[in-house]
Amino acid sequence: MGRFLKWLAIAVTALILLLAVTAAALFILIDPNDYRDDIAVLVEERTGRDLHIEGDIRLSVFPWLGIELGRVTLSDAAGFYDAPFVEIGGVQAAVRLWPLLTGNIETRLVAVDEPVVRLMVDEEGRANWEELLERLAAEPRDEDEERPPKPAGELPEILQEAVVAGIRIRGGALHWRDNSTGTSLRVEPFNLDADSIRLGAPISVRADLRAAGEGLPDVTAEMDADVELDRQMERLRVHRLELSAEGHGEAIPGGRQAARLSGRGEIHLGDIVTVAWPHLEVHAAGVTLSAEADVVLGEEITAEAAWRLEPFNLKTTLGLLDFTVPVTDDPDALTHLRGEGRLHIDGERMEVSGLDVELDESRLTGNFLLEEPAGPSIAFDLELDKIDVDRYLPPEEPAAPPAEPGAEAGGLPDLEAIAIDFPLEPLRELKLQGALRIGEARAAGLRVRSFEAAMAGADGRLQADPVRADLYEGAMNASLALDARGDWPYFRVDYRLHDVRFAPLLEDLLEGDALLDGSGRFELRGEGGGANVHDLLHDFGGDAELRVSEGSIRGLNIPHLMGTAVARVRGERVPEEPAEGERTDFAGLSATIRFRDGVARNDDLSVESPLLRVTGEGEADILQELVDYRLRVSLVETLEGQDGKPVEELRGVTIPIDVTGDLLAPSFQLDLAAALGEERMRQLREGEEAIRERLEQERQSLEEERERLEEEARQRAEDEAQERLEERARDLVPRLR
Repeated sequence: MGRFLKWLAIAVTALILLLAVTAAALFILIDPNDYRDDIAVLVEERTGRDLHIEGDIRLSVFPWLGIELGRVTLSDAAGFYDAPFVEIGGVQAAVRLWPLLTGNIETRLVAVDEPVVRLMVDEEGRANWEELLERLAAEPRDEDEERPPKPAGELPEILQEAVVAGIRIRGGALHWRDNSTGTSLRVEPFNLDADSIRLGAPISVRADLRAAGEGLPDVTAEMDADVELDRQMERLRVHRLELSAEGHGEAIPGGRQAARLSGRGEIHLGDIVTVAWPHLEVHAAGVTLSAEADVVLGEEITAEAAWRLEPFNLKTTLGLLDFTVPVTDDPDALTHLRGEGRLHIDGERMEVSGLDVELDESRLTGNFLLEEPAGPSIAFDLELDKIDVDRYLPPEEPAAPPAEPGAEAGGLPDLEAIAIDFPLEPLRELKLQGALRIGEARAAGLRVRSFEAAMAGADGRLQADPVRADLYEGAMNASLALDARGDWPYFRVDYRLHDVRFAPLLEDLLEGDALLDGSGRFELRGEGGGANVHDLLHDFGGDAELRVSEGSIRGLNIPHLMGTAVARVRGERVPEEPAEGERTDFAGLSATIRFRDGVARNDDLSVESPLLRVTGEGEADILQELVDYRLRVSLVETLEGQDGKPVEELRGVTIPIDVTGDLLAPSFQLDLAAALGEERMRQLREGEEAIRERLEQERQSLEEERERLEEEARQRAEDEAQERLEERARDLVPRLR
């Protein structure tokens, strides 16, 4: 690559200077128009292509030796373009006479009008320039002639000291077509202005072009640069580079985009091209990227770069690029992104070190390695200080209006429609080794701290083991595995919670009241797979164990439920709901659950409290959204009745409570008559009669007391009236006398 670029630069420079020298010789010695055919034959022998020069070749001599050509064409190789491989609308060049006589070359402005180059790759991958370069590289010489070796790329001293007043190209074009892929590109027009050119001295270059192609956007670009090529033509210094481009079309996000690039650097030409670029800055779509890089272009590309992404609003940039801007629950999410790090590329190995990326209030640091010798191999060590995943989710839909009485309760979503869309094919080739640490995280309502996961995988099998986190006053330990070798993903899980508080965990997870309170552990082990959530639940087989102490079952108050049943049997007023709400307190709860074919089965529920003992068995069909479960309740202490006296008839009796119906809104039914039998029901009813008699006696007693108090009050009123009459009579007697 480097040798080709160097030889190309040498050829262009030599061609320009050769034109000037040839102009002087031709003008003095011959009329070049008489030798058109000879020139064409010579070119055909050297290149295998036909050369045509149209119009007169005009020469000048003093003070400049100059040449002016009209249209010149060089034919293409057979099987490629019907049009010329190269054509030039006109050339004007001249060299100052006196410096030339003293061994120096000084040219006037070299003007090239409407140069066109047509490049093509055919269906077999052959290029129309390959044979031409091979012919030009084969330098003819006398086999008997001994020549000293000449360093590659070294120019004669006269050319090293040559000065070209400038180069001007107007209306240039490049046509590219690759028939093996069906792609094409057309650069037209292309204009270039270069000021005074001298090896080892700065050169100001300005250029502009327009490019388009099949399926490609329409792009216009401008360049303004100060460059310097050393005398050996081995080092190109770019003192200043300003490049701007604007594209429009269907392939451009948003239909139109603009970008600016600025920088400076140095390029060393040779068999291996090296680039040292200490400053590069790119501006596009509201984003500013700055970098410094060292690149080696040999058989493999190696590069070392430091990059920095200035803070920008990600939502704004996505909008400018015509991407769908996600609507987030937090409107301030995705509004701040910045980053920096180092990039190292060595062939098929890419490493990102010193990674430091901020997204809103989250900061990610660490290292990342990607290799692709046969399949992608990823290694990473990343640390995230905190993340709130829920703020990036879409806002919640407005709550549905309350259902009419008798309407069916809302159930689970269509589980078959929730696809488990894993990229299985890439995962089968992936090799993975990494570690991830998160200080604080919130996702799906759950809050965790000190999350750690070690990940590994190969040959389509990936696992995270161990996975640890602190949550809800307890800890999580898990091992998760994914098998991507089949037609759909297959999962294995070993999940353990220890010493967690279940109420806040379930409240955050379900975004509502928790059905279970207390502290304890939960363990789940199982495996299964499927193309969607329905198939996964149907295929999943596993076992779970639950142990909770000093807690309560919320939404179900068994003593209150039984007290209500007793009150109805006795015909008493139903007791009011306890102040603490519907819940059943317990000292301990344990259960094991078996998952098969989308059904969760439990046969050993045990709940213990000072008042009662509860056992249970039954199942919940998750896919059908139905529950069929029976609780058996035994009173340890005597339940109090409406009058505050113990209901002895319930002591030692096991009372069934059926939990049936909708999985998410089940009904509870207690059959007290079936549990107690006729005798104890009679006793309950007799108790009811005794209560009624006692109440009647108390009522009669109260009535008698009321009558007594009324009589006493009447008697007192009569006595007080009699006393007042007697006093008035005593007062009147003296007056009558």
